[in-house]
Amino acid sequence: MTYTQNPNTNWAQNIAPYAKNNQVFDCPSSTIAKWDGTWAGENMSFGYSVLFEGNPMAIGQIAKPTETVLVGDGTNFRLRPENWSTLGPGRLFSARHNEMGNVAFCDGHSKAMKKEAVEVTAATEDGVALTGNNMYLMFNQY
Repeated sequence: MTYTQNPNTNWAQNIAPYAKNNQVFDCPSSTIAKWDGTWAGENMSFGYSVLFEGNPMAIGQIAKPTETVLVGDGTNFRLRPENWSTLGPGRLFSARHNEMGNVAFCDGHSKAMKKEAVEVTAATEDGVALTGNNMYLMFNQY
C-alpha cells in the first residue's frame, strides 16, 4: 500500500511489518525521541524524501536515481533540505555522525554525506532551468 492509498500512514508504517522491529527506524546517535510506531509519532531518526510524498514514481520516471535522495538521517519521518519552501519547521537532514549523515538513494546505494553536499543547489541541470524547490539537485526528478 502506498502513501497515496492510505494517507493516514507514513512510509515507515508501510514497511514496518517487513522489518518486524521498530528499532530499525531509530538511530542510536539520535537525540530525538524514539518512534512509537504510529502516524502521530513523527519522531523518527530517518526521513523519506519529500519529493515522493503524495507523488509516487516508478524508478524509470527519475532521471538520475543514483543522485536522488530516497531516505536519510533526519529529524522526522519526512526529509527535506533546510530551505525547502512547502513544509513547516523540522523534517531536516541530520548530519549527526561526525558532521555527516547517512543517505540512501533511489537506486539502492547509500553513503555518508555532509549536509552541504546533500543540500547543494543549482540554477540549471542538464539544460533544464531549476527554480524553487527543484533547485536542490538531490531532491528533484530531473
